[in-house]
Amino acid sequence: MIVVLSALRQELDGLFEGLPVVWTGVGKVNAACAATGAILLFKPKLIVNFGSAGSNDVAPGSLLNCTQFVQYDIDCSPLGVLPGETPFETVPARLEVPNRVPWLPKARCLTLDRFVTAKLDPEKGIPELYDMEAYAIAKACFYGKTPFVSVKYVSDSGSADEWKANCSKGAKLFREVYDRLLAGTT
Repeated sequence: MIVVLSALRQELDGLFEGLPVVWTGVGKVNAACAATGAILLFKPKLIVNFGSAGSNDVAPGSLLNCTQFVQYDIDCSPLGVLPGETPFETVPARLEVPNRVPWLPKARCLTLDRFVTAKLDPEKGIPELYDMEAYAIAKACFYGKTPFVSVKYVSDSGSADEWKANCSKGAKLFREVYDRLLAGTT
């Protein structure tokens, strides 16, 4: 079984009715709770996160496959860890997942609980996206030993108004990805 996690109903625009979908709500705490619950309840073969994301590297309207996830807005550096690392645990600050959606361009997703208006990570070579849930879901899947895919529709470059206008425009593209994943796992 594939279980879809998405923050808000408008991001899927009614195209997943009758399928196993869990609405996480906005933010890392909500996403971690919802992902953990979905893993325990459904015991899925695959968790798929569909949602909107901002980017200063990629134009709105693009669909990308996130294969790297960074918890960006934690900073416990006074404890001797790098920004983005959580102290006293063994989970990597940068989680990577296998490329299960090779027909889409790959991206790195920086997860933080705020809108981003300027490029944050100076690393080169892979576009970066900003969202509020993906790292938390990836971490829950890491703990639950559950395969994970995250596909993001670039809705904005940091503007809340731009996000509001575009957040549901990726739904048909998400459904096409879901159907291809389903065809490959059954």
